[in-house]
Amino acid sequence: MIFLIFILNQKWFDLLLSFIYFRRMFEKLSNYFYMLCGLAALGFLGWTYWQGVQEKATVYVDNPTKQEIKVKIGDNPEMTIKAGKFEKTKLKPGEYKVSLNGKEVGSFKRESGDDYALVNPTKSLYIKEFAIYTDKATVPDSAYPPTKIIKFQGKDLEVFDSSNDVYVNFKPTYPLDENFPDSITTRENKFVSLFKKVTGNGDKELRSKIYRVQDYLTAQ
Repeated sequence: MIFLIFILNQKWFDLLLSFIYFRRMFEKLSNYFYMLCGLAALGFLGWTYWQGVQEKATVYVDNPTKQEIKVKIGDNPEMTIKAGKFEKTKLKPGEYKVSLNGKEVGSFKRESGDDYALVNPTKSLYIKEFAIYTDKATVPDSAYPPTKIIKFQGKDLEVFDSSNDVYVNFKPTYPLDENFPDSITTRENKFVSLFKKVTGNGDKELRSKIYRVQDYLTAQ
C-alpha cells in the first residue's frame, strides 16, 4: 500500500515537473512571439513612414512670364504665382491635370522617384545643362553627354536637353533655385573644382542643372 502511494505520488510529482517545464517553455515561446510581433510592428511602421517620405516629392511650379498666373494641379488648391517666381508643392505619384488661369493646359503622370520635377503651366522652354567637376583640368568634351540643336527665337541653340512640356522631368542635381557650386566633395571625399571646358583625361564627376532658357543664355 505504501509502495503504491509512493508510486502514485511519484507519478504526480513527475507530472507536476512536466507541467512546470512545459509552462516555462510556453512562457519563453510567448516572450519570443511577442518580441517578434513587436519587431514586425516596428518594421511595418518604419516601412510605412519611409514609403510616405519617398512617395511624396517636391515639385516646382514655375512662372517665368511677366504676368501673375493662377495654377491648379489635380485636386490640389489653386496656387497664385507672381511674375518671374515659382512655388514648391509636394505630389504623390499619380496622374494630374494642370489648369492655367482656369483653363486646362495639359496633364502629366508623376512617377515614384521623380526628383526636382517642374510643372510648366505656361509651356515655356527649359534647358538641362551639365558641368564636370574634377581635380584635374584634363577632361575631354567627349565626357559630356551628346548635345542637340534646337531653334529658339529663330536661332540655332546647342543644348544637352530641352523641354517645353507641361511636366519637365530632367531629374537635375540642382533645381531652379540652386546654382552650380564652384566646388564639391565627391563620394570619395575628394574636393574637386568646376571646369566647364577642359581637354584630356582625368577623374571627374558629372552634375546637372535645370534653367529657364533666358537664365541659361545669361549664364553662358
